[in-house]
Amino acid sequence: GYLQSSAKVAEILLTEQNFISAINSSFSLLGTTSNADRIYLFENDYHEATGEWFMTQSFEWVRGGITKQIENDYLQRLKYSDSNPRWRDIMLKRGIINGIVKDFPPEEREVLQPQGILAILAVPIFLQDEWWGFIGFDNCTTEKVYSKAEESMLQSAAIAIGGAIQREKINRQLIEAKIKAEEMNKLKSIFLANMSHELRTPLIGILGFAEILSDEIDDPYFKKLT
Repeated sequence: GYLQSSAKVAEILLTEQNFISAINSSFSLLGTTSNADRIYLFENDYHEATGEWFMTQSFEWVRGGITKQIENDYLQRLKYSDSNPRWRDIMLKRGIINGIVKDFPPEEREVLQPQGILAILAVPIFLQDEWWGFIGFDNCTTEKVYSKAEESMLQSAAIAIGGAIQREKINRQLIEAKIKAEEMNKLKSIFLANMSHELRTPLIGILGFAEILSDEIDDPYFKKLT
């Protein structure tokens, strides 16, 4: 059931080190449990200068016979204000989208119906109180509306997925910091090697000139002059 599935999803996301493999396994399990035809993640991009929110599909699982949408260019950097302003407003308040597509506003139907979606559940994902994006569950064969109990279970799965995304984000930051530190050490070594070379050349000249002066000082003729 949903409870067992949610627990298994949480276990996968906690123990599987490979983020992509963990998401794919979780989606497959959730798809079987929820009878969804398509499950996917959309990641947000917020532009502070314009106040615009954009969404981009990043992961997808589909049941056999269902058309994939992951390569649909229209779903890359789709502006909420053009297609889903209601979703933006609801999800920013941690609300859930759940219903039959034909009952949705016209601008939403224009996006969803060409994908063959009859009913949909979309649950927001937050990372440390920041709206990251959402996970969606599509029904393309029936107009099934998820119950409140199903909503709660899938919301728990979304929270677990959010935790995995946060962990992956931190891992990437640590890797980037390590690479940057290694690059800085490499640049430091190059700088020191160059400085050593730059200092060595004039020092050799100075030492050579000092030796000449030393020889002249030891010369008997020079001693007579002094």
